[in-house]
Amino acid sequence: MTESGALCSACAMNAGIPRGRVGSRDDSADLENEVTDMATPLQIDSRVEGEGSAVLALNGEVDVSNTAQVRDAGVKLLTDGATRLVVDLSRTEYMDSAGLGTLVGMLKRVKEAGGAMAIAGPQPRVRRLFEITGLDQIFSICEDLDTAMKEVSA
Repeated sequence: MTESGALCSACAMNAGIPRGRVGSRDDSADLENEVTDMATPLQIDSRVEGEGSAVLALNGEVDVSNTAQVRDAGVKLLTDGATRLVVDLSRTEYMDSAGLGTLVGMLKRVKEAGGAMAIAGPQPRVRRLFEITGLDQIFSICEDLDTAMKEVSA
């Protein structure tokens, strides 16, 4: 991107924009709209699983645009009495640093309440994000939901 907000030629080639379309702010907006249209919307399923246990299943992409919804769903489960929380990431295709930050905040709240939290079944791309940031050392990451439920109940 150039200072004027236009795409440079190399950026345009990497984005697959034909040569004649490089350079205007409108082109940048078109590219942003295409990227946004390709994103998988987030679906949040929160449910109580026995006394004191809950599952927060995130389906789609978790990013800065929807982390407030994720946080609110997690806080509601905790406010409603859950002290053992499993975040099911088995259908989460993408997560950015804002999503990770939201999960760290949830972990803090759960620990302050004397509870436990685990991550269930993260996709390889999402799991790699935990590994790169070192958060795989902070979170209990389990292969599937059943294992994660046993982990938080132990």
